[in-house]
Amino acid sequence: MEHLVSRARDETAVDIGFSTTGEWLVFEVAFFMASKELGGLEELLREIDTKDIDKYYMEVLETGIEKTRPENAMGMIMIAHDYRARFSAVFHEGGEPSVVRAYIRQEEIAT
Repeated sequence: MEHLVSRARDETAVDIGFSTTGEWLVFEVAFFMASKELGGLEELLREIDTKDIDKYYMEVLETGIEKTRPENAMGMIMIAHDYRARFSAVFHEGGEPSVVRAYIRQEEIAT
């Protein structure tokens, strides 16, 4: 959430929500972000989704986040690693906010 809020345009509101559905905890952040930032965020989420998260996390820790992810997104990588979070996103430019959701199984929080 901190990463998304820090990247949101200064003149806009950021909506943060939390809900549960079945065995999942769902964190949602709706925000307006500059077009140039959306590409980096989309790439980050793709990397989290497609790479071996354990190896990716260690690579980021060993190399340094500023060298691997210039937009400083360690929190999202850490949540994906530590809690096996899954992310979904809908990106909009212009009038509608972009939305990123993190899904975490309740059992991951309890362990």
